[in-house]
Formats: sequence, structure tokens, C-alpha cells
Amino acid sequence: MEIAITRNKKSVVKKAKLCNNMLTRLVGLMFSKPQAAVITSPFESIVSTTIHTFFMRFPIDAIWLNKELEVVDVRKNIKPYRTMVAPKKKAMYILEMPTAKNNPLKEGDKVKFHF
Repeated sequence: MEIAITRNKKSVVKKAKLCNNMLTRLVGLMFSKPQAAVITSPFESIVSTTIHTFFMRFPIDAIWLNKELEVVDVRKNIKPYRTMVAPKKKAMYILEMPTAKNNPLKEGDKVKFHF
């Protein structure tokens, strides 16, 4: 399944892979071509939204969102093979995408998901 993401009615991501079950959350973007993914957590927490970049082929930007779809943390240019990258605050969703110089999202922004 794919998902689109907007902020202030402007597209942020046109197509992202939705990772919403145990297997797709585990795999995420490992071994894939550069693309975006939204990884869901069963509940809002720091531990369940901590990520790694093992077996990634490209650097990513990671954006953590709380249950209200508000950006709570942004990390840019996370290199492959990092062990643990945790958000500063509790999150429920992680948007992972190839590193982009024009990533418009910052802490406090609200986004919308479009299925």
C-alpha cells in the first residue's frame, strides 16, 4: 500500500511505502532502491520508533510524527549502517526518505496522510 503526505495542502511526498505490519516495519527500506516509507508503531513511544540503517543503500532523512501527525523530531542525512537513531520525543510514525536538500518539514509542522 502507498501513502501520500501533504503539509499546508502542498505535497511533501507523492508516494511512500506504508509499513504497517510486523514484517514491513522490520524490513522498512532495507535492501531497497531510494524511496520514501512511512513506518507505523503500534503505540506512541520513543523505544518503538527508534530506527537503524543497517543494510540501507543510501542516506536518509527521518521525520518522527506523534499520533496527531505533528513533527516531533527531524534528523537529516543519516548514513547507512547506523545502529540506533532515537527521536527526542514520543512518536507513532516515522517518515523515512532519501536525503533531500529541500526537505520542508521541521519540528512543530502538522502533516496529513492520504491513502
